[in-house]
Amino acid sequence: MNEQMSQDSKRRDSVVLGVVLVVVGALFLLGQVLDVGLLILPLLAVAFLVAGIVTRAAGWFVPTGIVGGIGLGVVMMERSTLSGDGEGAVFLLNFALGWASITLLARVFSGETVRWPLIPAGVLALLGGGLLAGDKGQRVLELVFTVGGYAWPIALVVAGVTMLLKTRGRA
Repeated sequence: MNEQMSQDSKRRDSVVLGVVLVVVGALFLLGQVLDVGLLILPLLAVAFLVAGIVTRAAGWFVPTGIVGGIGLGVVMMERSTLSGDGEGAVFLLNFALGWASITLLARVFSGETVRWPLIPAGVLALLGGGLLAGDKGQRVLELVFTVGGYAWPIALVVAGVTMLLKTRGRA
């Protein structure tokens, strides 16, 4: 029974991958003859989303969130009345939303808890919020990244030393 389920799962995954390849190829081919510019990335994200829902595999939601966030960011930038830093902020905030959606989509459709995408989502949201806040926000970002420039290497050293000490204790 388990072997039959495994074969069915492999067959389904092959069908889904085949469909995704056909859709991606068709979109790029369509892009050669029609001006679908702003729609390419959102449509690719939808293809990945459908693949993730059908297979219930969390891995499909990573390209869904990344490509979807970039696509949404580009569309929103095109539609925005902001310029300069404001336009960049709109893009970064939408890209952050795409990264955060990976966690939500994986949980809802695969049952897996995937938290790591919240890290790039948080960094992008911080950057986008800082840009949107203007000069004061940019000064805060400079301070955060100056302090962070010292903090993260120290955190890596501490984590490495901790791992070495734990390993040494087991030997």
